[in-house]
Amino acid sequence: MANGISVERNGLQSGVAVCKTCIHELKSTASSLQQSYQNAGNGWKDENYAKLGSIVEECIAALKEPIPDIEDSMNTLNDMLRIMDEAEDVF
Repeated sequence: MANGISVERNGLQSGVAVCKTCIHELKSTASSLQQSYQNAGNGWKDENYAKLGSIVEECIAALKEPIPDIEDSMNTLNDMLRIMDEAEDVF
């Protein structure tokens, strides 16, 4: 324990897994939403469809917006795991 900080490997690994799940779910939901919108267009192409398209695009952008931050968090957790591995090699 350094400076009163204690980190467990399982906690870090769980955090990485949660980040991966979040990224996957956000991307999957955005893709599904886009696909549903496109499928609706097969029989419906009017002004309301175009308006819905704008809303769908905003939703997709909002779903994808947190992904870089989650990736940064996952990278930080992986860096911490790497540091733990290096420290364990010393001891």
